[in-house]
Amino acid sequence: MTINIAQQIRDVRAALGLTQARLADAAGLTRQQVADWETSRSRPLAEDYLKIMALVPNTVLILRDQLVSSDQEGQVCCKATKRAGRG
Repeated sequence: MTINIAQQIRDVRAALGLTQARLADAAGLTRQQVADWETSRSRPLAEDYLKIMALVPNTVLILRDQLVSSDQEGQVCCKATKRAGRG
């Protein structure tokens, strides 16, 4: 299963009616991070992705399960693992 993270972030932002700056502020992130993720210039850390998804009711558990499943299939890159020297 491949997850299009950029599209999901754009969809969440649109559903909430927020600008990139307001979404970033609500999730405790920067506007540049959101912009880079939405354009696939970079990928969010799993915890940052979940911060955004937590803004939409009933999505955190479903998306968490998708991330775990995708990570096991090698589809999602987790930079935190690489930074910790485990990847």
